[in-house]
Amino acid sequence: MLTKTSNNLYLLKLILTALVVCMHCEFPIIGRVLNPFARIAVPLFFVISGYLITTYENGKYVLGGKTNTIRIAKILKLIILPIIIYVIYKLVYNIPIDININFVIFNYFPISPPLWYCFAYIYVLFITRYIFKSITNYRLTCCIITLLLIGNLLLGSYSWIWNLTNWEGYYTRNFLFLGMPFFLIGSLIKIKESFIRWNNVMYILLAVSFIAIYLEASILKFTGLRTESIGDLYIFTIPLSILIFIYVIKLNKTILSYNSIISFSKKYSKYIYIYHILVLYLLGIYIPNGKMFNVIVNPLTLFIYTSIIVYLTSYTYKYLKKLFRNR
Repeated sequence: MLTKTSNNLYLLKLILTALVVCMHCEFPIIGRVLNPFARIAVPLFFVISGYLITTYENGKYVLGGKTNTIRIAKILKLIILPIIIYVIYKLVYNIPIDININFVIFNYFPISPPLWYCFAYIYVLFITRYIFKSITNYRLTCCIITLLLIGNLLLGSYSWIWNLTNWEGYYTRNFLFLGMPFFLIGSLIKIKESFIRWNNVMYILLAVSFIAIYLEASILKFTGLRTESIGDLYIFTIPLSILIFIYVIKLNKTILSYNSIISFSKKYSKYIYIYHILVLYLLGIYIPNGKMFNVIVNPLTLFIYTSIIVYLTSYTYKYLKKLFRNR
């Protein structure tokens, strides 16, 4: 039976998936309003993973251990079919497929850019399985997190400090500068969870972080210091992500009591994340761009379309599997 915290985290994943869809679906008003806030989505995915994977074994906190190997195998199994489908799509429509060294180093996956997260997560699981196996020195862990986050900001949203031009977003959107620090943050929250209390001060910090992220994004945008393609992280993305996560795990009740929504999130959130770009591509081909396109294709409708397609595909697969098994 799912616990209160598990239920809330599944619902949080569904909301984060919807935010990712919002970032990838251009829509004038909603896009401008949600984009800075939506930047918490991927960091929180890693925080959730670090929190759930960290366990206490033999007097120390282990970051997944041997089970990470199983998790890696599951992710590879999950993304094989999507990769094949995306490759077929690009071949049919004569879209170049350019795989290079950036995929190996920075998890950049041009066949389907959102899949970078899956490969980054595999790298994080590998590192925490064979290199950074456990957390024994909290100060060292905090220093590593701080350095990686500073690196993300200086190579991403604040790369203008170094006059870096033609800088690609995947230099910070990868396992090292985004995956590892937020995964470790999730682990530390798990370790120190019993000492964390949610109170009125936390509400104030949450409100301040929410306002500050919009101020920061606005200043960087209107001064021309940052473009949307460079970096996923703002300074205030960090505290906002942490505070939202703590709020969710410290709730005394389930956010929503609808088991069907929780079940849907558990089963299909990952598939919506993986396939929403393909649905967007296909809609862009068959629906003429213009005012009607913005009515038919917007973040909300794209999320609904993808959810319906994923659900129907899953249902059909299960039905055919059952049918052939009974023969």
